[in-house]
Amino acid sequence: MVRSYTRWAAEYDVDLTQMPKYMSMPSRALTEALVPDATRWDEAAARIEELEVSDTAGWCPCRGGRRLPGVARDAVAIATSLHAASARRPIARLRSVPIPGSW
Repeated sequence: MVRSYTRWAAEYDVDLTQMPKYMSMPSRALTEALVPDATRWDEAAARIEELEVSDTAGWCPCRGGRRLPGVARDAVAIATSLHAASARRPIARLRSVPIPGSW
């Protein structure tokens, strides 16, 4: 997220030091809070989501997940703090992660 939000802030002339106050907000609310030009809100909200979905560098499976009691051998889960409307982000990231046969 840091890479995505840093790039987004530069593209929309947003003060990056203000970002932590808004990090838990949906992208549209974040955009409305930080981008002063209301005519760019739709574009800016779509752009931050595009950056988040496309930035998969460094993502990897959580080690030890297979050893948890009650976890089926072929079970896969996504852990995220995102709200349901943003579920496509972690799913897109998961598609880019190689899942080894044995963790």
